[in-house]
Amino acid sequence: MPICSDGIQDSSTFDLANDCFRFVTGYFEVINSSAPHIYHSALAFAPQKSMVRGLYESYAHPFVRVVHGLPTSWNPNAAAITRRNTIRVAARSPCDRFIAITWSGAKTIDVLDSATLQRLQTLEFPQAQHISMERVALTFSPDSRTLTCFGPNSPPDQELVVVSWDLQTGGVAGVIRSQGPHEAIKGTPSITYSANGRMIGVRCRYSTGADAILVFDVASGIYVHSHSPTSSFAHTNDIWTHGESLRFITVGRDEITIWEVGFTSDAVPTEIKTFSAPEDISFDDPEDMSVKFLPDLCRLAIDDGGDVIVWDAHNSNYLLRSMDTMFFSHMSFSSDGRFFACQTGGWDVYLWKESPKGYILHGILVYEGPNPIPLLSRNGESIVIYGCFTIRLWHTKGLPTPSPNFTTPPFGFWTNPFRFLAHLFKASVRTFRSWNEPIRWADGFDLDFSPDGMLAVVAMLEGKTVAVLDLDSGVPRLTIDTGMVVHGVRVIGNVIAAIGGRKAATSGRKIITWDLPTGDRVPHSKATLKDSTRTIHLRGSVTGNVECASITPGFRHVALVTHAEHTYYLYIYNGSTGKQLARHRLSGGVPHFAPGGCDLYFACEDRNDVLRIGSGGQVLQYPSGGDPWTSSRGHRLTNDWWIVDSDEKRLLMLPPLWQSPLRADRVWKGQFLALVHVGPPEPIILELNQ
Repeated sequence: MPICSDGIQDSSTFDLANDCFRFVTGYFEVINSSAPHIYHSALAFAPQKSMVRGLYESYAHPFVRVVHGLPTSWNPNAAAITRRNTIRVAARSPCDRFIAITWSGAKTIDVLDSATLQRLQTLEFPQAQHISMERVALTFSPDSRTLTCFGPNSPPDQELVVVSWDLQTGGVAGVIRSQGPHEAIKGTPSITYSANGRMIGVRCRYSTGADAILVFDVASGIYVHSHSPTSSFAHTNDIWTHGESLRFITVGRDEITIWEVGFTSDAVPTEIKTFSAPEDISFDDPEDMSVKFLPDLCRLAIDDGGDVIVWDAHNSNYLLRSMDTMFFSHMSFSSDGRFFACQTGGWDVYLWKESPKGYILHGILVYEGPNPIPLLSRNGESIVIYGCFTIRLWHTKGLPTPSPNFTTPPFGFWTNPFRFLAHLFKASVRTFRSWNEPIRWADGFDLDFSPDGMLAVVAMLEGKTVAVLDLDSGVPRLTIDTGMVVHGVRVIGNVIAAIGGRKAATSGRKIITWDLPTGDRVPHSKATLKDSTRTIHLRGSVTGNVECASITPGFRHVALVTHAEHTYYLYIYNGSTGKQLARHRLSGGVPHFAPGGCDLYFACEDRNDVLRIGSGGQVLQYPSGGDPWTSSRGHRLTNDWWIVDSDEKRLLMLPPLWQSPLRADRVWKGQFLALVHVGPPEPIILELNQ
């Protein structure tokens, strides 16, 4: 968090201290790995207006120049770390100093510093345990000295297990096996410690549909007992500690009920209090709804099929009800209720702040993967987002002002059909515009270099524009309005080729080409492109939405990758006639095209397969003796994000905010490297000095 208070923010000394804090936390990983890379890597990537950069840049002799994509000022996204697999679960400690994470296929848990996200400890599971990370819950003890994980062993065993670690020693403090049925569980369990730190309670749901509340004595290392709520308890996973008892909520068709049972008691849970549910919300099928409860203030957050709702059960009124075109889920409150966060159906998280009139939109945080999960700190000063390969940290203070296009309907408009229709119309207009306007750079882009290495051509994927960047200055020389949704771009000889068309249409895709300007460079205001010299229509229907596209050198082949019903397809076309030659079903994760070579290389991220397209449209294995991910000068990017030369000398380390592996294509051209992925707001182009 920033180290200066509101009252002394104008002090230049504290401004410098804050800038130093951001510099150290932002580049801690590279500084910790190699102190000389304070100059070689960290200073080279510091924002243009960083005070640290201004003081020390003249003393640095970095191995790299950032041609394009260097931020002007510090991003509110204060820190990030990346893992090679999807981060599944994260938990904050009560003291707010630690964050624990685990990920798919992991056999360990990392404990991170909550201010820098740097790894403090790696906790290993006992060898006899093979916990499936798809359905685990993590929690810290009240004194933050113990971390506990609850989850099932991998099939076919599926035994429910509790493992605890002592954070002072890093060793296993205990392993407890549940005495209940060995049934698969679904959804993410909810877990809480008793106030004295001796016991935990877990609420989970078996795949059969039965709810269970399990109690374990972690101090003694024993399973205590379980409660099996009856079918009258509508399902929700929220569970918390109240004194020496467990509490949980249920939602019925028109009511919300709080239940209580002692940690050591095997009695039937007792009804504590019942509130009226929102009158126009139906809980007939609570499993299709996401529900989050803030017990201290008795606030209920609900995802109601496209609306996000925060209901004050004490006063029976809405604090937030916002209609949007995307669904909401994965919700989080700060403990004091000042902040509320929820994931949208896209790749964003909406952050709301409490006001006298209810919650108002405070910021929209862009993540680089689907289904991001927000986790607010207890005091609401920071928020982490995870759910793909990266966990990112933002400070809630100083976030950019949300777009004015976002509107929240006034409370009570559901009771007025005319106001409802008016808002619905506005929502549909926003949706229509989003289909027809270029989207932000962070949604992905494609990039290629001119043969002479003097220009880079960048296309916003699913946008309509192509930008031509000067590699000396890093600024755009030309901007082309293609008039179509762009799926990919290539520079072949002196020709820019853009592949596009409607994303979800079964046909109507084409290639449009333009001639690059030749001769001496001219000022941006005088630069022109010749008219489109050629249009090639791609014939034949495709299945699903287009994810990416490319062209082989010489226009021999055109390739499209589409996605439909969890399956990727690769379509190959004749580059001269536009005739469809073949369709291939692909296995694996999000595919992307690799640059270079005499043919079109295709890489599938999760298996790291590299394929190429044969003369007849067939897919061939990548031939031995080559590597499309290495530059012609022998530079390459290692798995731990260092750029090394042909002698394996470490030239620089990419900062954490640029380390996302999702759609992380690397495009080399001589001494230039472009990083084309969805993390930063603009494409990143580097020039290596060695």
